[in-house]
Amino acid sequence: MFLNTKSVDTFGGLGDIALRNFMSGSGMPVNYDTALQDATVKSCIRVIAQTISTLPLKLYKKQEGVAGKEWVVDDSSLMAHTLTVRPNVRQTSVEFVEQMITQLMLFSEYYAIIKRSPNGKVIGIVPFNSPKQVAPRESGDNIIFDCITNDHKSVQFKNDELLHIRDLSINTYGALDKINLAKSSIGLSLAATNNAEQYYKRGPRAGAFIQADGKLSDDTFARLSKQFNEAYAGAENAHKIAILENGMKYVQNPYNLKDAQVLESRNAAIREIASLFGVPVSLLGISDPNLKDVESINQFFYKSCLQSILTKIETRFRLMLPRGYALKFDVSEYLRGDVRTMADVTERLLTRGIISINEARVRMGMQAIMDKELFAIETNNLTFAEWKDLEKVQAARQPSKQPLNNNNEADNEEQSQSTN
Repeated sequence: MFLNTKSVDTFGGLGDIALRNFMSGSGMPVNYDTALQDATVKSCIRVIAQTISTLPLKLYKKQEGVAGKEWVVDDSSLMAHTLTVRPNVRQTSVEFVEQMITQLMLFSEYYAIIKRSPNGKVIGIVPFNSPKQVAPRESGDNIIFDCITNDHKSVQFKNDELLHIRDLSINTYGALDKINLAKSSIGLSLAATNNAEQYYKRGPRAGAFIQADGKLSDDTFARLSKQFNEAYAGAENAHKIAILENGMKYVQNPYNLKDAQVLESRNAAIREIASLFGVPVSLLGISDPNLKDVESINQFFYKSCLQSILTKIETRFRLMLPRGYALKFDVSEYLRGDVRTMADVTERLLTRGIISINEARVRMGMQAIMDKELFAIETNNLTFAEWKDLEKVQAARQPSKQPLNNNNEADNEEQSQSTN
């Protein structure tokens, strides 16, 4: 299934180191193909890939703004269309990111060919079908990549001609093979699944037994078995009263999956592999008392797994793009809390003048409605205006100065004249 550029070595028998690397301690073979056959490994990769691929991708461009240079969203350029809509003729951006994460999680590496215009803008990204098509080697301060392209051509690329994203690494050009290092855990999970299959296939599954004091003849055994199954087996015959003959006894079969510890061994394997990928077990169908709501699960998943992956991808894209551009995943929607909490936080930010009306509407998933960015500049009785109009609004609110009232003095003079 997976193409490898390395030459095939001669098999050296059962003691060959390649065979020992291929086999796990449980005796189950572990490689990229068999790892994907494990439900837990596949589920972890699926959860991570589908979560990241559905995050909105935005291209930012640094330009002069009101407060100096600021990052603004670029959604109209050809490069923005390439990076956020259609990276190549075969994939949408969602499919592109999903394949990237799948290869990164399975192979611990991802490679893609960068296509640029004469002015250095990115106009296409073509991924390799497998990272095993690329063999990096050091060449002085640089890295040379010997590759076999998807159309089976041998080529070489320099470091700045490929998009290379890798997982944990102990050198400057390659990643640690996650599947190979975790072959014991994955092998145990495969063995636990195989054990459960064998239990259902060959294990004792009789619901109960009929115990007789003496030995039954073959005819009597066949007659009793047929009569009992016809009269009492199945859901439609539930709760019927069974009548046994000659002192026979009905004995329930006590042997079950719990006694075989099949479920315990499978759950332990699931937890171990989930920790390898940083995925909460709640997303794999196992309850976790520490994570009781969706918001807590998303926060934990982001910190334990997604944040590191997103940072690596964004940093690599930052090096690939021209200066002054950055590609980022928008995680605000994923990390937001429930609607009531989101509304309360947005209201505080709006009434304190931290965000504008348009920004508040965008935070709540609505369209902007104002041509200008209006902020709450007077927070006692909310007054919305642009910050440059703050002094005008304050001046209009100040009471006008009235001339001194001399009516009291005039009244005193009239009163003194009338007295005289």
